[in-house]
Amino acid sequence: MASDPVAISIEGRAVQCSSGKTRIVKWSPIITQMIGSTVVIPCVVTDTAPYRQYWKDNFGNIIDTDNDSRRKLGPEGELILNNLSWSDMGEYTCVAENAISRDNTSTFLYPMLPNV
Repeated sequence: MASDPVAISIEGRAVQCSSGKTRIVKWSPIITQMIGSTVVIPCVVTDTAPYRQYWKDNFGNIIDTDNDSRRKLGPEGELILNNLSWSDMGEYTCVAENAISRDNTSTFLYPMLPNV
């Protein structure tokens, strides 16, 4: 059910309100990449309210991108994996949440052998 935005004013100033829902607007369901290369798994979020974004591996564990030298979080929320290996194969889930909503999407990563 769609509704019109609410217009309010605070101390005589118009304040724009939004639904505040966190939405993932760019992702990829499947990515194939050569072993040994760097892969970027996209996850772009749109939200007008502050939100938290994180990634989970195929075991449901939150990926600690601050302390993992091979896995980093990019500037738009993408997961960057360096030196791709067979053990990286599986489903990666991007989660974005704020105080009132949560969105998630998954990407299956399939490492491939380089052509020799």
